[in-house]
Amino acid sequence: MWNFLKRKNTPELPVTPQIVAKVEVDISHNRSAAENRTAFLRAEKILEFFESSHGFLTPDIENELESPRVRQQLYKILLKRPLAPYATLIRDVFKREVQYGIALWNGTIKDDGNFYEGIYRCAFLLYRLGSTSDIHTLWVAKHINMDVGTSMGVEFFIGAGFQATVSYLAESNLQDADEISSYVVDWFSQDDSDKWQKDWERGMAQDISSADDT
Repeated sequence: MWNFLKRKNTPELPVTPQIVAKVEVDISHNRSAAENRTAFLRAEKILEFFESSHGFLTPDIENELESPRVRQQLYKILLKRPLAPYATLIRDVFKREVQYGIALWNGTIKDDGNFYEGIYRCAFLLYRLGSTSDIHTLWVAKHINMDVGTSMGVEFFIGAGFQATVSYLAESNLQDADEISSYVVDWFSQDDSDKWQKDWERGMAQDISSADDT
């Protein structure tokens, strides 16, 4: 017969570091998931406030947009909507992502998730807006530091279409118009550029929709 009293006196086996690590990862994952759900609800509220204020950025909206986690959730929602009604909001948020990228580069803030990707995700929404008026904004953002300069490729600059972009730059008085035009033309003169552009579009959309912000 099993000796219960004897069993009680047997020392318990120590918990292995691997088990402790797994528990810590699970706790961290659950915490992030909960934070993301809350951020998603806050992002929905931003859009409700924006719509009810007829496109005006109220102080409540301005305050909520300070959160990089909320901005990530905002991109997920906007990805599934027509973007034209939110053009003002998207452009305002992009300015915040630029400032966030500068602060990260300077070390004045730390990124506790993958929020550094926000500048590219928001830039993709600008691309989808398809306005030539955003080309220079994107070009300036590309040059804020080496990280962004390397990752923000030529694909972002032809949201209005290749020919419309080149025509706009040819007639533009922008200081960098010739440089931007050469950058665009050189890339899209390659035989597979149309395929690469479509692959990039699918990849960016997938990145935004599947980002878990952990």
